[in-house]
Amino acid sequence: MKLFENLPEDTAYTNSLIEKIKSNILRRNYVNSDDVDLLSILTGARRIDKEYDLIFRREWKHEEHIIVVSDDSKAKEKLIAIWKEIGYKYKILSDNELLLFRLTSLTQY
Repeated sequence: MKLFENLPEDTAYTNSLIEKIKSNILRRNYVNSDDVDLLSILTGARRIDKEYDLIFRREWKHEEHIIVVSDDSKAKEKLIAIWKEIGYKYKILSDNELLLFRLTSLTQY
């Protein structure tokens, strides 16, 4: 599958998939782990040749937060832009860890 590798992609198709995922998140008012995983693939955070993981930490409730571990700064910027577009909060934890909020009503950092 081209999306897992660093090969040219159909940007119109990729953008349409991202828009569909965003609308599903907004419809249900919650971000599923699958949403984050698919968006990570579509933004380039998840590739065969890159460090990537989705993790949970005790200090962040897994029902409310998910952490994307990626060494791709451009992909993390794309994920941040998506979170801003849908009105969800995020926090940069380190150079390779991005905390994504799964609910819009969360205000704590």
